[in-house]
Parts: sequence; C-alpha cells; structure tokens
Amino acid sequence: MRFESEDDAPEGNDAPARRGAGLRHFLAIRPTSYYLLFAILVVVLLGSQVVHIREDPWRFGLFLALNFVFFLIVISIAISDMIGIIRDGFRERERTFSATIGDKEFVDDLRDRIDSRRGDS
Repeated sequence: MRFESEDDAPEGNDAPARRGAGLRHFLAIRPTSYYLLFAILVVVLLGSQVVHIREDPWRFGLFLALNFVFFLIVISIAISDMIGIIRDGFRERERTFSATIGDKEFVDDLRDRIDSRRGDS
C-alpha cells in the first residue's frame, strides 16, 4: 500500500495499523454516491417487507413515507452530484478555451501557420 506522504504511513512494521490506515484511505476517497448505492440496496431489500404489513394502515403509511423520504434524499444528492459534474465540465471547458483559442500567442501562431499553408498552395 502506498501513502500520499510518509506522514500518512504508520510507523514501524505494525500490520494492523497499516491495514487500518489503508482502510481509512480507501473510505476517504469514495464519494457519497458510492455509499448510497449500498443504502439503496438495503432499503429495497427491507422494502419488500411492505407486503407483510398491509393489514395495519398506520404502519404501512409510516413505512411507505420513510421509503419516500429516503428516495427523495437520494434523488436530491444525485441531482447535487449532477450539478457539480456539469459545473466542473463548464469550468474545464473554459480552462481549455483560455489555454488555446483564448491565448493571444496561440491564435497568432495558428494564424501564421494557416497563412503560410495558404501561401504554399
């Protein structure tokens, strides 16, 4: 296992400490949506119990409301992630534009190359 810096690595040759540090690193790099996928699976599996509580309307309503609240939270987080991805895409597109077409030297060099090729024909 490699660590970002030597400070992140546990001292000595302690295998449990290394495994713990590795697990913390693994969990730190996962996005929220990664954990929500597992939570959705659990809620769907537990949601199959709704078949057995049809006789009690209050319990059925509570169970259904909890499922709806959970899925609304999941949808809002997914929309938030989507907006973040779109925002990053626009930011990267702007950065690429400013590094190429937005750069005066690049445009002048490109114009010179095009003019030289037109002159060769």
